Amino acid sequence: MVLGQGNESVRVTFKDYGFFVPKDGAGHRAVVEGTLEEEEMSEAMVKHLAEDAGEDPNAVTGTRKVVKVVATGVWIDGVDGEAHEQMPGEKAGSAGSAGSETSQ
Repeated sequence: MVLGQGNESVRVTFKDYGFFVPKDGAGHRAVVEGTLEEEEMSEAMVKHLAEDAGEDPNAVTGTRKVVKVVATGVWIDGVDGEAHEQMPGEKAGSAGSAGSETSQ
């Protein structure tokens, strides 16, 4: 999941793969609870993400330092006409968190 506003964005991962969010959340406001982490992304992962974004993975060289949010909770407003929430301690499929627009 990627949250973005204007030209700024941040990748969101989910702690321990403990939950997932609906794919139809693009363009909706989202609130994310979690921690910020900086990591060195491998060249292979940068190429993979470039390909996912429709860019030429062969144009990618080297690793990238990135800041990401490791989410413990996510709320997306208005997906399927209602709020979807996945907060700590809930099982997947429960309602989730919001604060910025989402892009997947």
